Amino acid sequence: MALIGKIRKHMWLVIVLLALALAGFIIMDMTSANNSGSFGSRTTIGEVNGEKIDYMDFQRAEEALYGGSGDVFGRRSSLWEYFVENAIINKIADASGIAVGADELSELEFGTNLSPLIQSFYRDPQTGQVNREQLNEIKKAIDEGTVTNPEFANRFNELRKQVIKTQKQTKLNNLVAKAIYTPTWYAEAVDKINNEAASFEFVNIPFDVVNDSEVAVSDEDYAAYIKENAAKYTNKEEVRNISYLVFDVKPTIEDSVALKDKMVKAAEGFKTAPNDSIYAANNNGYLNNTYAKKDDLTGDLKTLVTSLSEGDVYGPYLDNNVYTVAKLVGKKVIADSAKAAHILRSVGNGDPVQLVAAQKYIDSLKTAIVSGSISFKDAAIANSQDPWICPLKVVT
Repeated sequence: MALIGKIRKHMWLVIVLLALALAGFIIMDMTSANNSGSFGSRTTIGEVNGEKIDYMDFQRAEEALYGGSGDVFGRRSSLWEYFVENAIINKIADASGIAVGADELSELEFGTNLSPLIQSFYRDPQTGQVNREQLNEIKKAIDEGTVTNPEFANRFNELRKQVIKTQKQTKLNNLVAKAIYTPTWYAEAVDKINNEAASFEFVNIPFDVVNDSEVAVSDEDYAAYIKENAAKYTNKEEVRNISYLVFDVKPTIEDSVALKDKMVKAAEGFKTAPNDSIYAANNNGYLNNTYAKKDDLTGDLKTLVTSLSEGDVYGPYLDNNVYTVAKLVGKKVIADSAKAAHILRSVGNGDPVQLVAAQKYIDSLKTAIVSGSISFKDAAIANSQDPWICPLKVVT
């Protein structure tokens, strides 16, 4: 009661403290709201050397380049590597004064020396050549400002970013490669050291030829050695010595007979079980839903399986000292080999743009083959990039 009386007496102080706390919450909320408006504070998914990677940029690039096609993990992994590399390259390029100008970019996108990314993305699957007509139409639309398709604009904008990143990376690689110089005198000195021979004689006396009686080691010597090599004799973890006995539990003849009787009953129930998988699981077994080759089977089942009909139960029989009951749920005769043919398109280092281009290339080939405008054999000869297949013939 005394405490409540003191609170009532100093009620003005309580009101002031509540007002200050409320003002603090308001200021904190305003500050966090302002921070949320800064670059990538709430949508930042990573930071590379101080440069933040925003989720909205990542999602925009994914939708533009992939459009929801392909493996989700694969495309996001490739795209993430691009964002990380781009952040690092931009940092180094800015510090080194490396950039890609407007004329240079136009040459890479529409000129005679096209970027490998542009070549891959706009290659005609029928001819294997870059579709110059399509590129010219794109250039004309961009120059005249007549691009009205937002999806195309986003896709080309993301492709342009990757062209710029690749060009900067090429310049940096050339800069580093041409900056490495080995003077002639240094190369000659290293060669001389590596090939110079020396002759010397030595005597080796193994410790085991020295008699123990010739050497006297005192307790002080042991203590000094242990002190100098304390790390070798120090164990940071606790050690316990355990003594134990091993009892080998082996089944008797009576145990084996009882187990076999149990398996006989299990076999009888297996024949009429309404659900094979549940019955097998309840009896410490399992159901194999895949077909197995006869040669892969073991025990008596290997020789008798061909005489069994679907639904027959065999066993119990001994297989590797284990009583087994098997039920044949299905069998079929299939060929032991099959022919296949494929068309491969290569993608360098999982590059996301090349992945998209390769996917579009394969899709267009599939459309042409299904429509009958080109045979699979001709399409493979002209378009497959499999290094193990001769370009003049198709291996099936």
